[in-house]
Amino acid sequence: MDHQRQLDPIEEALGELELAEQARLFQPTGVDASQLVSAPQNEGRSPRRVVRFWWSAVAAAVLLATGVSTWLFQAELSAVRDRSMLASREVTTIPGDCSDWSILGCVTGPSQLASAACGAHDYDTDGDVDLADFRAYQLACAGHLR
Repeated sequence: MDHQRQLDPIEEALGELELAEQARLFQPTGVDASQLVSAPQNEGRSPRRVVRFWWSAVAAAVLLATGVSTWLFQAELSAVRDRSMLASREVTTIPGDCSDWSILGCVTGPSQLASAACGAHDYDTDGDVDLADFRAYQLACAGHLR
């Protein structure tokens, strides 16, 4: 071939095919293609596939457990928030001065009767001085209820 002259792509491809034919590239081989096509694929379970399957199963279980736990936590948090908001919704204002921190000594917890001296801090009038009352005190002193 004369490399000096410019060949178009078709002529170049034909030249390469002629060289491949001279190198006996297109001669039949001893391999039967029908046996290659019908050969069974790797049907066995390789250790790598088994490990990958188990890690996928573990990851799916962890994700499912996380999702369910998050959902349950959100539901319980919502219920607690609703209960605390019900108690504090009834309070519209608090009597007294915000510089009086005697409420801290009066907090007894839910369903624990407040002493007569602490009755002034029972803002939701449920008989006890609990966190709902303290919350109302904080909101009122921050200017949200007055």
